[in-house]
Amino acid sequence: MLVVEDDGDSCSALIEMMALEGIPAVGAGNGAEAIDRFNEGLRPCAIVLDLNLPLIDGSGFLKMRRIDPELARIPVLVITGADKTISDFPDMNVVAVFRKPFDPLLVVDAVRAFRGRS
Repeated sequence: MLVVEDDGDSCSALIEMMALEGIPAVGAGNGAEAIDRFNEGLRPCAIVLDLNLPLIDGSGFLKMRRIDPELARIPVLVITGADKTISDFPDMNVVAVFRKPFDPLLVVDAVRAFRGRS
């Protein structure tokens, strides 16, 4: 799993929670780092994506990953402080939206549904 979150504490906490559930996870601090991870060969079972990021924000990242059909198939779970729903992300394979503050256990449960697809 890939956690794209610029808040280091939040990113680390989600990665640690995933590890406790046996779900390997890595982090990226912005959309550009996430794209770099893909270019290095990472193919996660799911992506947890904050929308408010430096350099390349979450929306920009979603648009960029649509270019590669293999990456576009990876389900995305969006984390945002904005009032967004899945319908705000047509054709981007967004499978869940969590409004901040969110319950990290719900995110872990949602990712568990996509485990094994990497």
